[in-house]
Amino acid sequence: MNIKEVVEQRSVYGTLECNAEATQQMEKILKAQPNYDLMPDIHKEVFHMILQKMSRAVCGDFSLLDNIVDIQGYAYRLQEWMEQSGEDEAHD
Repeated sequence: MNIKEVVEQRSVYGTLECNAEATQQMEKILKAQPNYDLMPDIHKEVFHMILQKMSRAVCGDFSLLDNIVDIQGYAYRLQEWMEQSGEDEAHD
């Protein structure tokens, strides 16, 4: 498969421009919150990846199950990390 075929196949996720704008706007909201800078990088990255999957749904075909499965996968990986690292405790 060449790159043009890959890009065409991915068109179900919407345009790059739409995804960039949607993801960055949502990320700005998260970054403006008081606890954002306190979170470990793994939290920030998982939330970023989930935002990208949400962006794909709102910019492209929202009925693709793939986006939801990916969101669940990222959330589960964060859950695993939190349980293994002891980061699942409530902070004061």
